Amino acid sequence: MSQTSVSCTTLSCVKCEIAGPDFGSPPSFVRKKLLTVLSDCGKVSSLIDSISIVKRYASELSHAIPVASDDEALSKAKKEVKNDKVHFVWAQFSELNSYFKKQTEDIEKLNRKLAEMISLLTCNKKSTGRKCIKYSVTTELKDILSRMDARVRSLYSNLPANAMLIICTGHGDTAMVHRLRKMLTEEKETAICREKLVKVLEELQAQAEVGPDFGSPPSFVRKKLLTVLSDCGKVSSLIDSISIVKRYASELSHAIPVASDDEALSKAKKEVKNDKVHFVWAQFSELNSYFKKQTEDIEKLNRKLAEMISLLTCNKKSTGRKCIKYSVTTELKDILSRMDARVRSLYSNLPANAMLIICTGHGDTAMVHRLRKMLTEEKETAICREKLVKVLEELQAQAEVGPDFGSPPSFVRKKLLTVLSDCGKVSSLIDSISIVKRYASELSHAIPVASDDEVLSKAKKEVKNDKVHFVWAQFSELNSYFKKQTEDIEKLNRKLAEMISLLTCNKKSTGRKCIKYSVTTELKDILSRMDARVRSLYSNLPANAMLIICTGHGDTAMVHRLRKMLTEEKETAICREKLVKVLEELQAQAEVGLCFVGVKH
Repeated sequence: MSQTSVSCTTLSCVKCEIAGPDFGSPPSFVRKKLLTVLSDCGKVSSLIDSISIVKRYASELSHAIPVASDDEALSKAKKEVKNDKVHFVWAQFSELNSYFKKQTEDIEKLNRKLAEMISLLTCNKKSTGRKCIKYSVTTELKDILSRMDARVRSLYSNLPANAMLIICTGHGDTAMVHRLRKMLTEEKETAICREKLVKVLEELQAQAEVGPDFGSPPSFVRKKLLTVLSDCGKVSSLIDSISIVKRYASELSHAIPVASDDEALSKAKKEVKNDKVHFVWAQFSELNSYFKKQTEDIEKLNRKLAEMISLLTCNKKSTGRKCIKYSVTTELKDILSRMDARVRSLYSNLPANAMLIICTGHGDTAMVHRLRKMLTEEKETAICREKLVKVLEELQAQAEVGPDFGSPPSFVRKKLLTVLSDCGKVSSLIDSISIVKRYASELSHAIPVASDDEVLSKAKKEVKNDKVHFVWAQFSELNSYFKKQTEDIEKLNRKLAEMISLLTCNKKSTGRKCIKYSVTTELKDILSRMDARVRSLYSNLPANAMLIICTGHGDTAMVHRLRKMLTEEKETAICREKLVKVLEELQAQAEVGLCFVGVKH
């Protein structure tokens, strides 16, 4: 709660890191207390909370005001918000949190509550949505919430004009989360099996982090689109099948049921020309009907499923995500052509400045619904359940995401230098001979080099060439050093042992363990030489040239070496489980990189 919105976030310099060496550390923005940040900006704050919080978070320019109850917190907050010298007031009402803590201290109540939660998670098996633990609101809880609401209203009424009020829960019922964690770490036997406790903990933790709506449908789908438009006084036309029209039509909408796509097109053309209508919804359903029809023919369905399973299981050498691609039949082609013609016809009839939105909404949901039905039925199928589940998972993801699910992102499908060539831009590629052969394009100068010094020399020359629009140059000494480190077995084993100890020590810490590199003299020298080369290249850039420095990734050499060790059948001095742990951490660290951009003035 503040009397004025806090406007002290101007930074003279921002260093943006894509994870990099700080992977596993808490984010930089939580390293400094909020009130310390305000103090650094010369802003005065008031901290009204329990004595333990006040001791921990008070800063140089903050008024530390410990309180023992919510009523006292309200009284102090009312006074502080009227103080013209105070820019920010923090006040916490803790009665609700105290109630949750109290609930976990009564063992009998706790066990009853846990049993209720487990039943909520396991019941309603027919539902395919996420199960969510909903709290039963007792009279006591209702009273607490009512008192909290009254306090907030009272505080709001005392705020001066233009003051900003921020109400933040911060988290949900963390008391139960902490209690369950404690139960799971203790060796004592419990009335409820550990597996079920873990399930409840996972749900409660997600709910505590996300908030009261965890597991519920998003708020924007709770209100029908046409109802929202009606509430805003906008008139809409709904052109769809009779079942959709009955379900979604609102007060100010024209309900127009249709029986075919041609009729939908005809009605839509008429409605878009009506000046009194602000929004027209029209659905062409021929494609969806085709997909539904495909699932009704058992013989065709089984053939289709067999094809999908083979697509998922074949090509084992590929490391990418398998994606089920549809074979486009003549019939499907005709349907798509007709749909395209209808959309074009509708577009040509739109008035000037009208916006046309084409939205698929989803993919082949007909097959998803058919598979779900097959899996819920008790009947035997020609295809084993496990394979059906795999196909369902893939199809469901594909239906939600779209036709490109499982494909590499579009921006990696075309080489950078090819994109530049297509735009008529000349580029220079200065790298090792293998990279040059692989990535050079039509309009690029292919310049293979054998050392970083040669890279620097060639790059200096190319950046001065007015006909060249883009220069790529890679300094590879650092990567070569990392590769060399993995080839010496003795050094490798020593390094792995050091990494394992870093992961296993400091058990008291709750943060993510991070493998930090020991910077040797040799590594320091390599980094110094790289720095000198970059500086030298920068000094040779013409005015207004942009310099992009990008690592792309971290130490991938060690990642590749560990993967190789794990795939080989040979025995190693270190157990596989520990190697996997190290690989997980290193891979996460190697996947991120650093990028810096500067313009030469």
